[in-house]
Amino acid sequence: MNDALNLLRRAVQLDPAYAAAHAFLGLYLVQRVVQFISPEPAKDAAEALASAERAIDLAPRDPEVLENAGLVYFNTGQYQNAVAALTRAVDIAPFNLVAWGYLACAHVWSGDDNKAHEGLRILERLLKTAADHPSVPYWHYFKSEGCIRLQRHADACEAAEQSVALQPHFFLSRIAFANALGGVGSLAQGRAEIERVLTINPSITPDAYEGAVRLLSHSPEHAVRHMAGLRAIGWMR
Repeated sequence: MNDALNLLRRAVQLDPAYAAAHAFLGLYLVQRVVQFISPEPAKDAAEALASAERAIDLAPRDPEVLENAGLVYFNTGQYQNAVAALTRAVDIAPFNLVAWGYLACAHVWSGDDNKAHEGLRILERLLKTAADHPSVPYWHYFKSEGCIRLQRHADACEAAEQSVALQPHFFLSRIAFANALGGVGSLAQGRAEIERVLTINPSITPDAYEGAVRLLSHSPEHAVRHMAGLRAIGWMR
């Protein structure tokens, strides 16, 4: 990832008007924060946001720019801006399924309950109509978070387990699986999943994860729902 960031910084230095390079620079910077591997999360998030906004200024109707900027907005806690960018992306390019998935993710994490249901409907449609798409493991993960949000823990378990089976090293889906297991009372299995998470990514901590949940959920009540199972298994206070 650091090599990619170096190349992207070189790209925008060589061509400051290269919108896609700015958008991907923002995406990779924010991914470093999301993956809990950033040496300076606040600095990376700020640079990611600036890069995304520069990309949109340069190419306001480029679906790929809007898709990447939307994910940056979402992961920096700007739900409305994320929805606006991602909605424009799918309006311009209706078969951009990656952008549809990100829009659903934003809704299930940050929207009101009606938007959370809408996000789940989008994910169900994606999973039904594009079962061989490379994003399927992530769509299952987004679905699991939506089900946790709506306190459908058994459904969350099923979705997260499918994500883990398809992408065993995607530790965020394992956290969702642990959370859902806690929600259905499978505490020992949930604790075992957290142990696997820490083997994959030892840099993650309960406090860091809680901070991310509170940023994304935009509501103390929703944050509690997103962490209840993790508290039940004893990983969070």
